[in-house]
Amino acid sequence: MESKPRFDQFTPRGMFLLVTFLSVWLAITVLLGTYSLFFWCLAVFMAIVLGPAHQRRSIPESSTDVLAVAVVWSVAWGVVGFVLDKATAGKLAPVFLPWTVLGQLMGFYLGMIWVLLQLVYRHLDRAMRRVERPRSHVRR
Repeated sequence: MESKPRFDQFTPRGMFLLVTFLSVWLAITVLLGTYSLFFWCLAVFMAIVLGPAHQRRSIPESSTDVLAVAVVWSVAWGVVGFVLDKATAGKLAPVFLPWTVLGQLMGFYLGMIWVLLQLVYRHLDRAMRRVERPRSHVRR
């Protein structure tokens, strides 16, 4: 009989899915350049429609949740980069990638770090609750 993993546990299949999605995300972002922002905005819009707010978890519990948070951060920072691209109009343009792509990359990894910090905080909070909780008396 197979034991089911806990909901707060990342499975090897979930981690493989996360790595695959990370690779696809990076490839699409670099290949499409500035236009990848529109692609990811569409993805976020679809996620909002398909997963309404009342169905989302406040703290990510799976690799799919982690990816969703990272893509939302990516789009937010990509919009900032897009505005910077349009405002500077090539005066302060980076050598290799436009500000939009750099913003998306930075936002994506900041989103991943944010999720990691939330998971560490949740783990420490649970550990502290276990330490502070008085032990029950055991009958013998």
